[in-house]
Formats: sequence, C-alpha cells, structure tokens
Amino acid sequence: MRPPEAPRRGVRHGQGDFSGASLGLHRPEPAQGDVAGGPNLQTKPEEPLEPWRSELRRGLERLRDGEFAAAEAHFARAHRLAPDRAEACFALGRERLRCGDLDQAEALLREAWRRDPSLLSAAAFLARCLGLERGDLESARAVLSEASAHHGRVAPLCVVEAELFLEEKRADEARAAAEQALADETAGEGAREAARALLARVHNQEGIERASSGDAESALFAFRRAAELDPEWSAPLCNLGAAFEIVGRAERAQSSYERALGVDPDNPTARFNLARLLRQRGQSGAALAVLERGWGPATAGAVEPIELTALRAELYIEDGEVERATAMLGEAVASAPAHPGGWVDLSGGWLAAGDRLRAEDCLRIALELDPAHVGAKLRLADLLVREGRYVEAAQLACVAQATDPAGAETIRCGHPRLQPGKC
Repeated sequence: MRPPEAPRRGVRHGQGDFSGASLGLHRPEPAQGDVAGGPNLQTKPEEPLEPWRSELRRGLERLRDGEFAAAEAHFARAHRLAPDRAEACFALGRERLRCGDLDQAEALLREAWRRDPSLLSAAAFLARCLGLERGDLESARAVLSEASAHHGRVAPLCVVEAELFLEEKRADEARAAAEQALADETAGEGAREAARALLARVHNQEGIERASSGDAESALFAFRRAAELDPEWSAPLCNLGAAFEIVGRAERAQSSYERALGVDPDNPTARFNLARLLRQRGQSGAALAVLERGWGPATAGAVEPIELTALRAELYIEDGEVERATAMLGEAVASAPAHPGGWVDLSGGWLAAGDRLRAEDCLRIALELDPAHVGAKLRLADLLVREGRYVEAAQLACVAQATDPAGAETIRCGHPRLQPGKC
C-alpha cells in the first residue's frame, strides 16, 4: 500500500498548538479578585496598553482570523519595541517556527524560555523545534526535562514528549504521554485537544501496521478510535474504508470514503479509493464524477495528484475517449513527478491506452528514482511477461518478493491505499 507523500511538518495553528491564540501558557496561578465566587469588580479605570502589548493583541486577533502573515508582522513590531519581553520573543518565535525559519525560531524561543521559565509554551515549542524540526531529540528532551523539574509533568510538556515518541515510532510511550496530558486536570482545552490529536495519530498508525500485516479486522477498531479522537481529520475515515474494503464489506467502505471526503473534499487518497471502488462495482460513471469533482476548467491552475490523473485517464479510455486520455497523460509526464509512485500510476494509464513502450518508460523512471520500489518492480515484471521477456520479469518479481513480502502481497491483491499520519 503506497501512502501518499507526506507534507512538510510544521506548526499549524489549531492542530497541536496547545497555547492557542494566547500569549503563551504560564504555570497556572490562583485567580485574583474573586469575591465569594462572584464576578471581578473593576476598582479603577483600565490603563492603556503599552505599545508592544497592543501589537501582540493585534497579532493575536490576526491569528484568530487566519491571517498569519499579518500576525507575524504585528509580532515582529512587538519584538522590536520590547526585545527583552518573553511574550514578544515567544510570539514571534512561534510564527517563525510555523514559517520554517528554524534558526530564528530557535533563538527567539530560547530567549523567551531564558527570560521567563514559567512560560511553558516557550519550552514546549523550543523542544518541538529541536526534536521534530531539527531532529535533535536529545536536546529536545533536555529542555522538557528542565521544564518538568520546575513545573512537573504538565499537559503541554507531555504533549510534546508524546510527539517525540511518535517521531521515533514508540507508539506505546507516545500513547502513555498523551493520556497523561489528558489526565491533567489543570490543562487548558488547547493542550487536551493536542493530546487527543496525538492519540488519534497513534491509533491511525497502529491501524496501518495491522492492516499491512494482514490483520484488517483488528485495524478497523484502531481506525474507528482515531476518527473518534480527531473527527476533523479525514485520514482515519479513509483508512477505515480501506480496511472495510480489504475484508470485503464494500458498502461500508464506500460510506467511509464518502465520510472522509465530507471532512476533507480535497483528500486525494479517499477520492482515489472511492473512485477505484466504484469502478470495481461497475459504476464507472460515478467513479469519473468523483474524480472530476473539483478538477476542470475552473481549476485550470491547480495541480491534480498524479494517481487521480492516471485513474481518470483509464476511465476515459474505457469510455472511448482515448485522445483525451493520452493528452492528459502527456501533460502529466511533462510535469515530471518527483516521486516514483507518480510514475507507477502514469504507467497504468499508458498501459490502458495500449502504449506499452511509454508504460515501460514510466516504470523504469520510477526505478531510477527508487531502485527498491516494490510496486514498480512488480508492475514492470507483469508488463515484461506480457511481452515474453520472462528472465528479467522473474528477476524483478523475485527481488520484490524478497525485499518486501507484505508489500508485494498487497499489490498483488489490489488492496486500497492507506493514508499515513499527519505532520
């Protein structure tokens, strides 16, 4: 099962951002000014904010509106006005991390953490920058250890610790850390939401491992749990459909793919799997409608995922529109996809068009990009057998089987594609 290329990891507000739109999470202190549990009373006029705090407030408002560039500009002005204030360093450092400017992000987050050790968000984001972005897990854990020594294993630190464990594929420890974050009664909703999202990633990955090892029935439970924990993430629903399809429950598979597209209409794996399933069930028209939804003259500037282009071309060929299909495939080849899976998908389209030479070229390009690609080897072996070139075909098939027996079996069975964890 070839998962799609994973997107670049980055800090995305609203996903794992346990500080939310605040200036940063400090160690909680007792509330001041409460009178017998009633409302706080204002005893004097509110003083005007200092200029740097006004910039921070405007930046937070822009964040809530999703205007990240405008938010960063406000935070940069706040930092210029008050470079010695931890909140200003943290706010700008977090945005620089989101943008991928790791050097500035690390420097700013370190400065925020140094100036105010009670600013837990600064420690957490610094550990995330070091461990997840730079790959320096040892330094990341040192930051978390120092923060935990002062404040205990509070939720924001447990969340990042779980992320680090997940990065190392230590699922059990990741689950334990995320569950500890959820059990923290002092945790804000942002930290709890991040912990639930991490648990969803753990269950999704476990489901993929179970399905890939042949235990699709058990994978169903893992994908269901992941979808429950993070209902705004479409991948577990897509994978639930794939697991249902593997065990022969086509109706449930179709429903799950449709639910995934309801959450994220642009999910290419769910769209591919649904169209493929409809085609297998004799509903080629419905399959083509799924693929064409969102891809037409109105989206001429958009780049359609290669696997969708190839499958759409095959459906056009079945409908007798060979010239239209070959034109699409030619444009896709001209875009020169950088990943081998794209060339493997294109080979299927050319083969459906009856052009075995171009199909073979695509498969050999895939193997140049990734000499160990099991799908390219098996499909090239199948193509060579059709042409009577048995010796090379046997060599390719044997190497693919020896390298990845489970992957080879998945391809031979024609199983749907699974979608990996988000970053």
